Amino acid sequence: MTINLGRTILPMAQHVKGKRSAVTCQLKCNNACAKGVCNTSSNSYFRDIVDAQLSRRALLGFGAAGAAAIVLAPALTGGSSAAAAAAPAVPVGQTGAFGFTPIAPVAHTVDTFAVPEGFDWTPILRWGDPLFADSPAFDTSNQTAAAQARQFGYNVDYTDIIRTSATTAILFVNHEYTNESIMFPADQLENDLERVRGVGLKAHGLSVVELVRDDETAPWTPVVGAPLNRRFLDDTAYAFTGPAAGSELLRTSVSSDGTTALGTFGNCAGGTTPWGTILSGEENFNGYFRTTGTSEQDARYGLADEPTVRGWEELDPRFDARNAGFENEVNHFGWIVEIDPTDPTSTPRKHTAMGRFKHEGANVIL
Repeated sequence: MTINLGRTILPMAQHVKGKRSAVTCQLKCNNACAKGVCNTSSNSYFRDIVDAQLSRRALLGFGAAGAAAIVLAPALTGGSSAAAAAAPAVPVGQTGAFGFTPIAPVAHTVDTFAVPEGFDWTPILRWGDPLFADSPAFDTSNQTAAAQARQFGYNVDYTDIIRTSATTAILFVNHEYTNESIMFPADQLENDLERVRGVGLKAHGLSVVELVRDDETAPWTPVVGAPLNRRFLDDTAYAFTGPAAGSELLRTSVSSDGTTALGTFGNCAGGTTPWGTILSGEENFNGYFRTTGTSEQDARYGLADEPTVRGWEELDPRFDARNAGFENEVNHFGWIVEIDPTDPTSTPRKHTAMGRFKHEGANVIL
């Protein structure tokens, strides 16, 4: 399998694990599983520590993990703790504790969205849908970066609908990564790379959209031009907080004092806090940058001196850490981001106190 972004054809080795497609491996995590072990220090992997603890608990009995499952299960099923912990999976064709009949497994080659009998589904927003009064109509053949900046982004990951009343809500989503090979006609991938790259860049980030519905049984619909609607793009400014804010390692040509970052990329999971803000994890940011590939940090994060899949380093010099003034640009990513969906004038933040690595996400639980 190959993916062609016009500039080159990249091999997609069959190195995938589980059911993840080779295309997903290439675009989401830069084929991390196919590359060498990044932990060359004497430190253990966190997963090894967890595995060892879980194995020890298994030998001793249920342990903490088993106890948690027993205690939490009744809250989900309404049954007794012992029955809930031991309950087998519900066979297809039988009604489970949640009151619906599970669907039969669907082959990955079937292009459909299946739901149980008695349920329905309705799209809320699609890639390119308008969000603002001046948003242009989506045009699959003539998509531009300027148009994409005013439209709903691509490839939603973390999603939350924060209800403000029975019939109004605020939608928040991450736009984790793009797949240009199915976003654009073949001739544009070959002959109009600057436009392809520009659209892909603007299709990343985050979106906040106001929703309404007629009643509690009706589907949500977006409110185009609503006051809270917002796109977080590659040029959106984020304020660094915590111990690394202002560090020399965060200073670049566009952030001379190391207190501001532009954009957020590779955003995977997230969480809504008890105080109403959203936390978003910057995960596989390494796939967006080209570096010298000579430092220990480069090796640990999977950064290298090789062309990136999307070629943004040819569109914007800050995606190439070999360029003077942008040596630290990649350090602006790999953080936990926090945004306030209820205040369209608020400045989003990147919290350095929560550590820098490939964050899957973050949650605060009351």
